[in-house]
Amino acid sequence: MISKDTEELIIRKYLQGYSRDEIAEQTLTATGTVTTKINEWKRRIGAPDIEDLRQFVIIIRKSGMTIKQLASSFRTLNFA
Repeated sequence: MISKDTEELIIRKYLQGYSRDEIAEQTLTATGTVTTKINEWKRRIGAPDIEDLRQFVIIIRKSGMTIKQLASSFRTLNFA
């Protein structure tokens, strides 16, 4: 059994776009446990679009931007 703090860290890392293996390594948790905790969380929240949001975050991470930078860019475009 893992701590509540570790569960929360797993979900946070998942939403930040980290892979299952990266999350397991960073949290010192078995990959199967990471998968189980993510799947349990997805069922609990019942948000079907969560994977789309995660994929968006992955694209942002790969571009080298942060969410704050992206938000700032959107605000700038809206004022232009």
